[in-house]
Formats: sequence, structure tokens, C-alpha cells
Amino acid sequence: MTVDYRTPKGVIVIGFTGGIASGKSTVTEELEKNGAHILNADHFGHRAYGPCFNALVARFGDKIVNEDGKTINRKALGAIVFADTKDLQALNEIMWPVIKDMIREEIFKVAEEMENANKPNVSKDGKINNLIALEAAVMVEAGWMDLVDEVWVVLADESKQKERLMARNNLDAAEAEKRINSQISNKERAAVAHVTVWNRGSLEDLRAILQKEIQSVKSRYSKLSAFEAIDVVDKDNNVLMQTKRAVATAFKLTCRCTHVVLVHEPSGGIFVQKRSKWKDSYPSTLDPASGGYCNSGEPYEACAVREMREEMGIDLDNKLTFVSPIYFEDTTGSQWAYLYCAKTQKGINDLQVQEEEVEAVTLMKPNEIVQLAKKDPQAFIPDGLFAFNTFMEKTSANM
Repeated sequence: MTVDYRTPKGVIVIGFTGGIASGKSTVTEELEKNGAHILNADHFGHRAYGPCFNALVARFGDKIVNEDGKTINRKALGAIVFADTKDLQALNEIMWPVIKDMIREEIFKVAEEMENANKPNVSKDGKINNLIALEAAVMVEAGWMDLVDEVWVVLADESKQKERLMARNNLDAAEAEKRINSQISNKERAAVAHVTVWNRGSLEDLRAILQKEIQSVKSRYSKLSAFEAIDVVDKDNNVLMQTKRAVATAFKLTCRCTHVVLVHEPSGGIFVQKRSKWKDSYPSTLDPASGGYCNSGEPYEACAVREMREEMGIDLDNKLTFVSPIYFEDTTGSQWAYLYCAKTQKGINDLQVQEEEVEAVTLMKPNEIVQLAKKDPQAFIPDGLFAFNTFMEKTSANM
């Protein structure tokens, strides 16, 4: 199956934004010190005047053209759009889509260069070699969130913003306040943030917060499965977006999964996995309804077949029986899953277990699973146990 990645497969793309004088430049410095390749949306904004030339002249007239007849007089254009919000909106509608395409093209170009460099994700000196960071003040307003894996928002109290802006730009209080109020609010930015960075203290305080977040980035993208593309869904199981598995796990997004209760037909026992100690979540726990995340765009049944083939070396193509859709949620996240069951004549010795995923497989009678779960529920992965209990309820299994 070919997956159309929203962002390049092998890299981390962080987009950071924030209000004027919130501290974005400090974020740039800290990410760059930690190995990030920095892209600034303003740079692409300047370049976009070229491909947007005809559309801009058609909308605003020849008065915005320089004497050379080929370039835009940005000062003349600025005088028009900042005097009328409708003109500013028209400018944005022309420019923002072009800028977005330019940024996306550059992200994939840089990602290819990183892939060709063939460096480890994190160097011995702690630098992240596959990190691209996009600074975009209008990321939220322009709807560019789908260019990145994670949105970081830098926030500051308005009083602090005003103080910094007056000192930095030599403005009076009224003018500083006017510029702040011309932007969207902190609440609107925070609503789309994966990571919120409050800049309320000293510069050293902000750097310390950023270093902590950067260490979290290194941790969540260190897993082998971190870069798998999966779908994020709402509570009605409608696909909202595609993201990398590390993002979905870290920020507890609802994803699509499958579970399979595999029955040993000769004995009536259930194949129960003991999860590998290397698993991202709930290592070394028991799973009586094994499965996993669906790839982006992958049908549920195809996912179930793939997972059982990869983890246990058993082919269940055309052998699955659909049991029920299930929605599961706990403190670690949530999932929409399809639950299947299958029967096999094969025994444990016939399985080809993937050691990175599965430490061992054992056969347990359904009542043994129920009794152990009552005695020691933490012995089981929660979603697998929930799926097994659903299977028992739906099938009224008498095994």
C-alpha cells in the first residue's frame, strides 16, 4: 500500500507561531541550536510577489507597479491594504495559497536532502538531524497547519507584549496596542496548538521551557513506529487529517485501529500475546485481542490481516468475521476500532512471531482470561482487554 504523506515521511516538521513580540525569535534560536533547519514564511512571502504579479495588478491596478514595470511596489501596496480590511483580505487570498505551495515544496526538498545525508535522527552531540522548523506568524490565519506535524504556539500576556513591542520598535502605548489587537487572540492560537509555550518570565525561563519541549521531541520520535502515517478521526469515526504516529500518541489523538480475537479451534483457547518490552505503550502486558493502528487510508479489514501477518506470521485473508465497531478511551488516548474474530487449526509452534512486537504467545481459555483480568487487570493492555470483553458480550461465547 502506498501512503500519500501529508509531510515528508522521514522528518519531523514543527510549525511555530505566536503574536507580535511573543518570543518567536527565541524559539528559532533554540531549535536551530538543536539542529533544526529553519524556514521563515516571510522569506517565501517576499518571493511570492513574482508569481502573484499579474493577479495583484489585476486586483489593485498599475499604481502598485514599480517603474520597471515588472515588480510590485510593496510600499504602495501596503498603503492600500492597511487602510482597508477588504483590500487586505483580497491580498491574502491571492498571496497565501502561493506562499503555502512554495513552503510545501521547500519542506519536501529539504527532507530529501536530509534523507540523502543519511544521518541518525539524533547525533551524539544531541542535535536532531531530521527536524524542519517553520516560523510563520500567520500560520493559523492562513490555514497552514497541514504543512507541519506539530503546531507550537508561543504566548505572552498582552501587557508583556506591549512592553516588549514599545521597547523594540520605539512605539507609544496606543500604537503598540493597535498592532497587538490587529492580530488574532491567544485563545484562537492556543486552540490549534499541540505545544503551548508561555513566555511569562525571563529569557532564561523561556529557554528552559523550550529545552524541555525539545527533549520531548527527541523522545517521541525515537521509536521505530514514530514516522508511520495514520488517520486522525473524530468521535463519529470521520477522518479529520493524516499525521505521524508519534504525533497521535504524544497528543492523544483519536485514531483508527483493529483488534482480532484469534481462536484455536481444536482447544477453544484464545491466542494471547505478551507484548514486547520494546513496545511504545504498555510493554510486557498481555493482549487477548491483538491488532494495531491502521495506516492512513487503509481499510480496517486489510489492517487486521496485515497486523496478524506481521506480528504472528498467520494469514487470515478472507478468514475474518466482523464482530463490532468499538470506541475506546482512557488516559493515554482514544481509538475507533473494528473488532474481528478468526479461527485457526494452527498451534503456537506454527506461528512466526515478530520478536520486536511480541515476546511470547500462549493459549488461554476465555474464563481464564476473565478470571486473571479480575485478579490483576494491569496484566493486560486496556484496549485489548476491552476488545476481548466486547467479543465475549457480542458472541456470547461458550468456549
